Amino acid sequence: MENLIHTVLEKNKKIAFFDVFDTIILRHVEPEYVKKIWAKRVSIYFGDSIDYEELYRLRNNMEAEMCKDNANSGFDMEFNYSNLLSSMYVVLINKGLLNNDIDKDTFISICEKIEIETEMAVQYIDPKWLEVVVQLLKHNIKIYCVSDFYLSQKLIAELFAKHGILQYINEIYVSSEYLLTKKSGKLFTKIVGDNNFNPSDIIMVGDNEHSDYKVPLSQGIDAYYIDRKQQHAFYSEFRKRVESETHYANELTAMARDMSHVGRFLEISCSLFFYIVMLHKSLMKNGVKNVFFLSREGEFLLKLFDLYQEKEGYKDTFYVKPHYLKVSRKSTFLPSLLPLDSEKFEILFRQYIHISLYDFLSSLSFEEKVIEEISHKLNIDAKLKIENFPSSKIFTDLRNDSTFIEKYEESRLQQRDNFYSYIENFTVNIKKQGFHLVDVGWKGTIQDNIYRIYNENVSVHGYYLGLIASGDARENNKKQGLLFSSIPYRTPYFNVYNENRALYEIVLGASHGSANKYIRDDYNHRIEVETVQTDMEKKLFDEVISPLQSQIYDFFERLCNLFCNRGVKLEYYTEQIAKVHSRMVLFPTKAEINFFNGLYHYENFGVFEYSTFNTKNKFDLIKTIKNTFILTRNPRAILEKGFWGPITLSSHGLGYLVPIYGRYKYNKSFKGGSNHQIGTVVSANDRQLVEELKRSLDEKDRTILDLTQMIDDRDEAIKKMTQMIDDRDAAIKSMTQMIDERDEVIEKLSKSKHD
Repeated sequence: MENLIHTVLEKNKKIAFFDVFDTIILRHVEPEYVKKIWAKRVSIYFGDSIDYEELYRLRNNMEAEMCKDNANSGFDMEFNYSNLLSSMYVVLINKGLLNNDIDKDTFISICEKIEIETEMAVQYIDPKWLEVVVQLLKHNIKIYCVSDFYLSQKLIAELFAKHGILQYINEIYVSSEYLLTKKSGKLFTKIVGDNNFNPSDIIMVGDNEHSDYKVPLSQGIDAYYIDRKQQHAFYSEFRKRVESETHYANELTAMARDMSHVGRFLEISCSLFFYIVMLHKSLMKNGVKNVFFLSREGEFLLKLFDLYQEKEGYKDTFYVKPHYLKVSRKSTFLPSLLPLDSEKFEILFRQYIHISLYDFLSSLSFEEKVIEEISHKLNIDAKLKIENFPSSKIFTDLRNDSTFIEKYEESRLQQRDNFYSYIENFTVNIKKQGFHLVDVGWKGTIQDNIYRIYNENVSVHGYYLGLIASGDARENNKKQGLLFSSIPYRTPYFNVYNENRALYEIVLGASHGSANKYIRDDYNHRIEVETVQTDMEKKLFDEVISPLQSQIYDFFERLCNLFCNRGVKLEYYTEQIAKVHSRMVLFPTKAEINFFNGLYHYENFGVFEYSTFNTKNKFDLIKTIKNTFILTRNPRAILEKGFWGPITLSSHGLGYLVPIYGRYKYNKSFKGGSNHQIGTVVSANDRQLVEELKRSLDEKDRTILDLTQMIDDRDEAIKKMTQMIDDRDAAIKSMTQMIDERDEVIEKLSKSKHD
């Protein structure tokens, strides 16, 4: 467009007609591909009841039929988008693919919004055009946009408004409004005729050599051709790349390889990406517009959720507003409780039963001085662990203690009121919309507490990374495990994702401490959340967790760049993503096993103590032999003692079995073992992926053989030592016999002498 201003002014033009797409607006994807993304989003919006590949084909077929019908009626080969949606609605209803509760006008409105949002997600304005149009306006040149496109003038104007360029445009003409096109020249004729323009006053600017250059010239309209060969070449390359059957599988494999080379446990980026995509899809299916991410794991999950929505370009129809809720089992426990006469403290006692008075009262957020006062009255060491605390005399006496009764009721009501006020600050009508919560898992205890805080009168729905127990789930208190779940049945690859759940908790650590209680700030008219973070926790986050999260975030962004604004269904790669995850939990490196050594976790509910991971143990041959025998007879006796199989084996002197354990779990999770194809859509000729996995497993086999040889050598040494001991015993036995024979001879000689 460098010479356009000069051309317009030199030829004394008064009006500039601009083509829209690939002239004013450029795309990051091939134009036809926009329809595939649209079909995917429409499918998701309406609950995944419509297969979006089928919807895309339906749209294309209906567009072609409408173009033919309009041509047979004397118009050009064009169609109107609203008419298309109206006809599509009828087809989908008749096929039973759309809920009858959705009326036609609603369907059309939603589809139009999704079309605009999809276009906005993949478009950008050519900055050179913006420079040109500003200069033309300074010379009082009128700007008209003339486009062969199926969207209405109103929708094109909406696009321009969102791009911030509508103020530069005098008028918009679109072929779909009149079923007349630039290609035939009839649209030019209509515009000129309707406005009584002199064709010699006009210049047409566009990238289509026929429609934007040759046709207007044939009608006496000057024309300026923009060479977009480079952009068109990009579209062609894009189409070949994204429509390749193996493109996404190959990219995933390459990225997973990078993850394993760059650092430890970075493959979890793929699992978290899968979870975030499924989370957003579930929220859309349930019509959710506000979602609460629960601290502390929710802090990083919210950051990833924000990035995903940004990369997808979700701003209107598909945008879900995230909120960060500072909560914990402890902070929500007390306000969830009933009056003392009716309260059984089941949430606490179902997990913690052998606890001290201090543990119990601290779980109720009682202050130290109050705990000291109560323990003094009961004449007991507050930190003394009591066997079966709920059934103890101490607990009975506590329930009858006046100080406890008064403090319990006062604190319970105060914390409940403060929690209500805290939630009101988010300006979300939870009574109407419900409470939609996001957390790591595993039972949904905080959700159960919140459900009780609102006296079971507010609908609560939890969307968890993993779910292994239902807790107090019910119709009005629903829970989902989106990455893995055993409720109500085990989801695919449960054993892979459930292996080492502690990894998720470590990776999703937060920058702040655990929520302790809710404090009313009357001066500022708001609720402050008191959090508690130990120095050790802060050091762990700053030195270990935060750098790890930065690496995960970078790979998560790469995954967004691969899958966002694409017409591909991520579920096609469920198995491949599970296999990527399996590498780090079933075949960990020494560095990954040692990563846990010295890490610690502070338990601040039920019991108040540090737990430390210890993965380094000195080699003990006797221990190894003993535990090997135990393992062969009863594997659970060993494996159920720890949180992660490889560490449990290593700590019992069985580190040599880690590769065997990994292979066993892998074959059990992925039917067919190493010969199984990677990813549902990977074709038979995708040998690269399969061969790479084979090589990896062959290396594991060689390692196992080496370890087996070491064990055989060790067994041979033990056998030789045993033989030496047997020889020693035989020698001692022989010497003993010689001594016995000597004593016998001496005794005989002695008798002979006396005789």
